[in-house]
Amino acid sequence: MGSMLIPILIGSFAVSLVAFTGVLVLILKPETAKRFSFYFISFAAGTLLGVVFLDLLPEAAELAGNPESIFWYVLIGFLIFFILERSLIWYHCHGTNSHPSHRSQSATLILIGDAVHNLIDGVIIAIAFIADFKLGILTTISVALHEVPQEIGDFSVLIYGGMKRLKALVLNTLVAFTTVIGAIGLYLFAGAAPDINALLVPALAMVAGGFIYISAVDLIPELHHETRTGQIFMTSALFFLGIAAIYLVGQILPHQ
Repeated sequence: MGSMLIPILIGSFAVSLVAFTGVLVLILKPETAKRFSFYFISFAAGTLLGVVFLDLLPEAAELAGNPESIFWYVLIGFLIFFILERSLIWYHCHGTNSHPSHRSQSATLILIGDAVHNLIDGVIIAIAFIADFKLGILTTISVALHEVPQEIGDFSVLIYGGMKRLKALVLNTLVAFTTVIGAIGLYLFAGAAPDINALLVPALAMVAGGFIYISAVDLIPELHHETRTGQIFMTSALFFLGIAAIYLVGQILPHQ
């Protein structure tokens, strides 16, 4: 497991750098940034489901002595993410509050929610790398893609809340690096665990449940807001391309 520390650090650091995609809000026109984010939502939804059914669940089933038990953990993972979102802790790409009296409060809550979100992302990345190097790479890709539209949305909320652009960029970047903290924390915890497989099986299955929630409940419904034929075709194509990309990358990467 010691050999996985460097990939875990690189993966979590790379995902943290996705925070800089929020700068697109400043560079591009608002409509262009929104459209850019919308396309990433389609692709990210596909990659998340691809990782779940092509990698996370097969890996958990392979490690589990009783494969049937993983379905309970998938359900638990799904419910955990549901509770987090319903408690207003989890902030996704569409979680913004535009009412003027709540702008400043929303900016603060976005930073708090994003910190929790990124900690969990770091934990997810570390779990995946500890289980298998290939799974770690695929999970990192999926998490990073999911972060792009969220960071664009979060950065927009910070600016809309009255925060200066430089301050918003600095704070958003600092919060993003809690991903690394979550990854290191999980790595140290796993190193102290007497039976790593006993930890990995439920962890992988719960991550799968969380990814299903994000894709099916959080991202895919966003796509249904678009009713233009051309856009429907484009977003559907990107969704399937996301699944295909995970499959193809999985065939290329080595299995350890």
